[in-house]
Amino acid sequence: MISIDITILFQLVNFVLGLFIINHFMVKPIREVIAKRKFAFGTIKASADEYSAKAAEKLAAYESRITATKNEIIKDREAMKLVAMEKGDAMLANARQEAVNFTEQARHSLDGQCEQAIADLQKRVSDYSELVTQKLLS
Repeated sequence: MISIDITILFQLVNFVLGLFIINHFMVKPIREVIAKRKFAFGTIKASADEYSAKAAEKLAAYESRITATKNEIIKDREAMKLVAMEKGDAMLANARQEAVNFTEQARHSLDGQCEQAIADLQKRVSDYSELVTQKLLS
């Protein structure tokens, strides 16, 4: 049977003293280390979340700038195409006008040469007819 005497009291005091010593020298320092690690982890996680948010924000700003730049480039390219088309049309119209002028000058020159050739031939017709007549009569 269980006997209740002074040894139980010593055992109880010894148990409580052991709990106090174990708590004071083992459990409390371990809990402090765990609390410090949790705080450090929380701080690091908060910093990582903050940097991640900043990076996402900067990435969004970068992408929006790229999109805006692409749109601006497309607009500039279209404007340059229009300017080039206008210059090309102007050059083509100028070339056509020069071709028309050249053709007209050539016609006038040929007309003048034809008229002169006809006039020369008409002057020589009488000479040729005399020669032909003399050859036929001779």
